Amino acid sequence: MGIITQVLVPLIPEGNIPALYPIVGHVLQWVQGWTGNIGWTMIIFTLMLKMITLPFDIISRKSMKRNAIIQERLAPELEQLEKQCRGDQALYQQKMTARMRKEGYSMGGACLPSLITLVMFFFILAGLNQFATKNIGDIYNEMAAEYNRLTATSMSQTEIDEALIKQYDEISPNFLWIKNPWRPDSPLSRPIATAGEMFTSSGSNNTTGANGIKKLVYQDGKSAEEIEADYQKVMGAVIRKYNGENNKGANGFFILPVLAAAVSFLSQWLMMKMQPQQQSQAQENAMGGGMNKFMLIFFPIMMLFFSINYTAAFAVYIVFNSTFMMLANFAINYFVDKSIRKDFAKKDFEKSASYRREKGR
Repeated sequence: MGIITQVLVPLIPEGNIPALYPIVGHVLQWVQGWTGNIGWTMIIFTLMLKMITLPFDIISRKSMKRNAIIQERLAPELEQLEKQCRGDQALYQQKMTARMRKEGYSMGGACLPSLITLVMFFFILAGLNQFATKNIGDIYNEMAAEYNRLTATSMSQTEIDEALIKQYDEISPNFLWIKNPWRPDSPLSRPIATAGEMFTSSGSNNTTGANGIKKLVYQDGKSAEEIEADYQKVMGAVIRKYNGENNKGANGFFILPVLAAAVSFLSQWLMMKMQPQQQSQAQENAMGGGMNKFMLIFFPIMMLFFSINYTAAFAVYIVFNSTFMMLANFAINYFVDKSIRKDFAKKDFEKSASYRREKGR
């Protein structure tokens, strides 16, 4: 029957890329090595990432809380300033901004968590796609090696197909209701990708296939027709089992994408609610208005889009990242509030003591 060629599956793709991308891939590979489960890998990886970004969250939350107290303390003065400006909103905004900055108000403090989350999001996406490429390639190589072994025996085609299905079931990283975590959690996505989605004969893995994952490269540069024929020999029985005879098998049911959007919305909404109204209004004014509302809608839609169009493993990351963010915000907000108010009380006491000393002279 002929020997089926294995494919190249480098963890770090060709080309000049930021160093953080392969680091993400190697960390994921390390965690996967001792969990043996892609779901737990993503949950533990997300928790590790939140521990790294926690100092930035604390710094940002301190800035937000300090802003809130400054806004609260300046409220009477700002009311007088608004009356002095006599309805000239532009002049009032200019003077209000200058006065708050003089007191140490940070206009961009509330945006820091969102910006960090957005930047990290794309780094994690790139790193996870590299990790997915390697895992998909490793699975196919194991299946190809098993096919080559089986065809060297006297087994019938039916027995070979049954053995290949058993092999795939043993090495496939299914997760909960998702048959293949390297495909989207979607009824529109088939559990097993086609040869065209997975492979290229161009000799370069820079071609992007399904779910944004780089295509695997055949070592001997076979033609597309030869690749398709090899793939059907190795994966044909598996495709019939998981994709169905009419290629209508669903890999999921949009559960993770909906969860990702819902948890992201709830996280953004709670973050807004934890900001005092005066501070939130000041930020809206300073940023031209509507920023908080925009982020409240933008982030969930973006999470929904990526969860539907990328892997279910990445959707697991989105869900748990937003969940951990919510829990961290509650804890940070409580402890930071106590710390900042204690600092301001100390400053007020020192200011009062200094005033009494000056008056006693």
